[in-house]
Amino acid sequence: MRLQDWRSKFQKMLAEKENQPFAYGKNDCALFGADVVFALTGNDPALKYRGKYRSLSGGLKLIKKDGFKNQIDYVVLNFKEIPPAFSGIGDIGIANYNGQDCVVAIAGTFAVAVGEFGLVRIDLETVNKFYKV
Repeated sequence: MRLQDWRSKFQKMLAEKENQPFAYGKNDCALFGADVVFALTGNDPALKYRGKYRSLSGGLKLIKKDGFKNQIDYVVLNFKEIPPAFSGIGDIGIANYNGQDCVVAIAGTFAVAVGEFGLVRIDLETVNKFYKV
């Protein structure tokens, strides 16, 4: 369930991440999805993973120990997929960004993802699947 002040917490989280560079284990697409969930609900689904890896292979090794193929598999198995027309601000999605599937935040008429030097806007048409937060 979303917190009463989820909108302000979501906006604050986006502002804090705006210019934060990509870093595995600190600010990557998987943790960004968890940051969205935390801002909206107060529950951090990635608490046990934060700061515990420094590479894609390290992150995958951790999540595979919990029975998931990758971060996308985690989202698919833990969140309810919804039709694009039912998605709204604060929901998450899976989009192809720079040739890789990544977790993005729905921010209105666009999605937001973690880029090399901070957050980047992505056209909603590139979001393949949408999930309710």
